[in-house]
Amino acid sequence: MTTPRSTSPVRRRGVQVRHRDLHTADLTMHRHLPLTALPLTVIEAAVLLDDAAVVDRALQQRIVTLGELDSAHERNKGRRGSKTAAKLLKTARSGGASEGERLLHRLLREAGITGWKPHVRACGFEIDVAFDTQRVAIEVDGWAWHAAFCDMYTRRAGVNITKRRYARPRCAAVLTSSRDMEIGGYLQSV
Repeated sequence: MTTPRSTSPVRRRGVQVRHRDLHTADLTMHRHLPLTALPLTVIEAAVLLDDAAVVDRALQQRIVTLGELDSAHERNKGRRGSKTAAKLLKTARSGGASEGERLLHRLLREAGITGWKPHVRACGFEIDVAFDTQRVAIEVDGWAWHAAFCDMYTRRAGVNITKRRYARPRCAAVLTSSRDMEIGGYLQSV
């Protein structure tokens, strides 16, 4: 729980109290109860849980915008976790819709692989990475993006439709940092 610095709430077992003054833009009201606004809540949850997927999911679901997250971070610089938040936001600005996509983009750049485009629209769907000339589509499927079977099924239907345009899809993978080199080598061989 966050309370203004000027207050001294009664301590309760199981409740951690932080004394911090918040900017009015970082507050919202729900049933007459002041709460942190969504952008600050998203940033702090991602830092507390050490999970970039919190930011990814909030952006993908359009709960917040990257600009709102940046503004909330700027207003709260110097707080505990501020450096971690800055890294998360820098990563989110790097272009991929998920941590897995950003990792794939980095692997492609580091391996010197050219001719790819991120977020290509085809037949009403979005392909994560496309090599138009070679007609190769790469989909990166991860938990943060496909939280439910329905999302996964809908996305897979899109991949099947894009086969009309992309005749030889080669790779659908969940990327993890422990497999970076293996995946990078595979992509170079394609």
